[in-house]
Amino acid sequence: MNSVVCLNGNMPVQDTFAPLAAELHGAMGTHSHPGFQATADELVSVFPCASLDVYDGADHFQTHTTYVARRAAALRSLWARVTT
Repeated sequence: MNSVVCLNGNMPVQDTFAPLAAELHGAMGTHSHPGFQATADELVSVFPCASLDVYDGADHFQTHTTYVARRAAALRSLWARVTT
C-alpha cells in the first residue's frame, strides 16, 4: 500500500514517521519560507529513500506553478519507483 503524507511543519517527524518505509519526494524553492527548509531537512534525515528537489530562485508557490514540467517529471519518477 502506498501512502502520501503531508506535514504542517509542527509535527515530530522522527517520532511519528520513522517506522514507515516509504519513498518521499519534496520540492522547495531557495526563496521559500525557512520553515520549509527545516521540515525538508528533517524529512530527508528520517526517510532513507527521500529526495529533495531545490528550485533556485523560486518560492514555494512557484515550485507548483512555474516549474510544472520539472515537478511532474520528478513525481512520475517517484511513482515509477514505488509501483514496480
